[in-house]
Amino acid sequence: MTGIRVFLALTLLLLLTACPMTPSTGALNVQISGLPTGLNAAVTVTGPGGFSQTLTQSTPLNNLQPGDYTVTATAVRSGLEVYLGSPATQTKSVSAGSSTTATVTYTLNPTRITGYTLDPTSPGTRIFGQNVTVSFSYVTDQAGGVRIFVRPFTGGSLTPDYAACGSPLYNAPSGSGNCTFTISSGSGPVTVDQLRFQIYNADQSALLYEVFVSVNFVFNPNPSRITSLTTSPASPATLTIDSINQDLTSSFEYVTDQSAGIRIFPRPITGGNLTPNYAASGSPLYPAPSGSGTSSFTITSGATAVDHIRVQIYDSSNTTLLGEQFFPVNVQFVENPNRVRTQSASPTSPATLTFGNDVTVSFAYASNQNVRIFVRPITGGSLTPNYGACGSPLYSAPSGNGTCTFNIISGSAPVVVDHLRFQVYDASQSSLLFEAFVPVHYTFQ
Repeated sequence: MTGIRVFLALTLLLLLTACPMTPSTGALNVQISGLPTGLNAAVTVTGPGGFSQTLTQSTPLNNLQPGDYTVTATAVRSGLEVYLGSPATQTKSVSAGSSTTATVTYTLNPTRITGYTLDPTSPGTRIFGQNVTVSFSYVTDQAGGVRIFVRPFTGGSLTPDYAACGSPLYNAPSGSGNCTFTISSGSGPVTVDQLRFQIYNADQSALLYEVFVSVNFVFNPNPSRITSLTTSPASPATLTIDSINQDLTSSFEYVTDQSAGIRIFPRPITGGNLTPNYAASGSPLYPAPSGSGTSSFTITSGATAVDHIRVQIYDSSNTTLLGEQFFPVNVQFVENPNRVRTQSASPTSPATLTFGNDVTVSFAYASNQNVRIFVRPITGGSLTPNYGACGSPLYSAPSGNGTCTFNIISGSAPVVVDHLRFQVYDASQSSLLFEAFVPVHYTFQ
């Protein structure tokens, strides 16, 4: 019986030796080339059964489950140089008992920044609104040229309240350029810790290059600055060119560390430049350490839109620019052929009168038709109670002069007239063609 068992065991051993087992796994050999010594690749292989492995160099992958494997090559960076893996994505089929090869070749991005400088240098300190200038050189294989953008980053995101240049078209094959950025405002110091360089093709439809570089710029509030600004009339607004009281008045609050005081100049801006044909008030000396003020401007000719108010702060001698801020507005200056152009009054404002005494208003007008012009006293936004005022003759086109009188007949003294309202109607008084309010101060008692 023992001999039979030995015989069967030997027979089974011979059968197993004569019939080897079929392999159940395969291999993928990933070959990576093109990178300089010391720079790791970034190649990810994914496949059946949740397989995923990231490779930094050429690597054979053994004992793989049969199936399709995706090989993805991610760009890698060394300084400003970016190496692109090709093909970016490929699929390889792995069969049991066999080996297949995936080849990834890295090449230097032909479109890239080759060098840059910063003014001021990093690390540096700036005041909100002051620029940092980035000068750079580049190369590209894009025959149609490229556009290059530099943007500030803080903690991995675009820095809040930044302002930065756009991009002209930079020509192939190489050249240089510059871009400025600033941080406009913030609640305390703001640190820019990275700059992002991006290069796009000419129509900005394809991102060709992106790199982040470390910097350290701290932007602080300007010790001499505007802390709030409002306008009258409030934005959005429409004003008439070459007419009475068609100024935009800025009311502001400020702080400063200049013991001798400062001078403050709000000015209209259109499309990044001073608005043509503007007229604006000068600046008194504003004392330290804080205070408020007003300033007005208007447009004397040419319909236009004012999109920002630029406020510049100078030292007391008006020789050193201490700060510059921009405030967005939407003010349309339009042409009206029917308008009151200038006015004066007798007695001049401010004045105190007794009930029944007249104020005589003289004015010049322009029109494209015969018109009637009315001047009325206003108190607190409404017609002053118990007023008496002139009617209107027919004023002939295209221009001329006129007068109108008004008074306050009675009231609970004192009665203050704070505005004069000018209205221009057509000859039949069916259409209001123009209206303006002029601030005054007449006290009747």
